[in-house]
Amino acid sequence: MFAEYRAAGPGSDDTSLDDGLELLAKYKEQLNELNKRKDELVLAEKLFNLPISTFKELVAIEEDNKALSALYDLYREFKQRVKDWSTMLWGKLDAETLRIGADDFDKKRKKLSRTYEENKVFKKIAERITKFKDSIPLIQQLKSGSITDRHWAKLMKETGVQLEGNIKTLTLE
Repeated sequence: MFAEYRAAGPGSDDTSLDDGLELLAKYKEQLNELNKRKDELVLAEKLFNLPISTFKELVAIEEDNKALSALYDLYREFKQRVKDWSTMLWGKLDAETLRIGADDFDKKRKKLSRTYEENKVFKKIAERITKFKDSIPLIQQLKSGSITDRHWAKLMKETGVQLEGNIKTLTLE
């Protein structure tokens, strides 16, 4: 399990953030089962006055999971908030709320960077948060009252994307 965890677990290079969320839960469950078995073995070793095993791999996985839990908790919260904002109607979307929310996540990212700066998962999350924060000025400009229907028409022509219906009923999704 230890080799599998290192190669393809929630903290590996090839694991996406969404897959990492699922894998973290899976490995936490497996770890609980293995810790129960470890406790039974330690009791048996004590009973027969044998040297107590250290189970270094389990300890290492527990430590990794603790760090990854803090990171994936931030990602889960970020993902949910972005989903909430993305499903909001364009007419009701408040760009200032987006900016404040993005700034809050950026502050959380900076706080975690002190501890997890070199962590691969942290780098992926930081990149997502930064990209989202960088998109806010564009959304603010599109939400400004100076953008008219002719501007939207030109934007659709330039991007090659046709928007159906009223602009106010669109979502970011």
